[in-house]
Amino acid sequence: MASSRSRKKSSGKKIGALSITLIIIGSIIALIVIGAGGNFIYNKVTGILDKDDVIINDTITDDDKDPVAILTADVYRAKLGTSINFDGNESYDPGYEGNLSSRGIIFYIWNFGYYNEDGTPVQDTTVNGTTGHTFPERGDFTVTLTVIDESEKEDSASVSITIVPPDLVITSGNSILIGDPLGPGVINNKTEINWTIEDGATAMWLNVTVSGANFMEGQQNLVEITLEDPYFNVLANKTIKAIGREIAEFTFSAEELVLYGSYNLLIHAFEGAALISVTGGVTYI
Repeated sequence: MASSRSRKKSSGKKIGALSITLIIIGSIIALIVIGAGGNFIYNKVTGILDKDDVIINDTITDDDKDPVAILTADVYRAKLGTSINFDGNESYDPGYEGNLSSRGIIFYIWNFGYYNEDGTPVQDTTVNGTTGHTFPERGDFTVTLTVIDESEKEDSASVSITIVPPDLVITSGNSILIGDPLGPGVINNKTEINWTIEDGATAMWLNVTVSGANFMEGQQNLVEITLEDPYFNVLANKTIKAIGREIAEFTFSAEELVLYGSYNLLIHAFEGAALISVTGGVTYI
């Protein structure tokens, strides 16, 4: 019986040694496989690490796909001196599988469609998808955005921007006193206002206010208003009557205007005296 127990113990030791040997061999094979896989992952995966070197985002990029550039602007027609905001945040890399806000784009190159004095293009490079720009003169500009992904592939998109003059203000300034016969402070029996409209205007408006300057109740004041276009054609001719100190207004709004060149507004007081105030403007938007 003692001999039998001895054989069983000996047999158990042989089985344990075999198991250990198999575990060691399996571990070696696993390390080889993991090592090979690890090298592949190292070459294909870009990790974003936090302060404890823990991967918080994995980005897998397909090098065979080009990025797609998408460009928009908050306005496409703006007054001279206005800053325009451009947005390329919708641009993306189709092979990008991460969840970063960059969407796989690492550089944004903005070309604003005109040149510096030395002949180099006016442009800017950013790592985010927005920028603002103020153009130095009126005209048409083609703004181009070029995006570059992590594989240094690129794509471009363009928008057209039109820069127009600032709104033109038409005004007499302070009220002008005109009348006949001449009295204290009355400069003449007529006044004239001129302005020039640059090419590209879209609308013009004009308002003339006539206020009787006589102290006698019921006294009649007659003022004639004439508006001439750049070709000296009469666009409007109207007589405004103001009794005593009452106020009368005339608003000019023609349906068809040249909207270019020099305009002339003549105001003639041919009976009584009146205070004249002119306000108006031209817009290019």
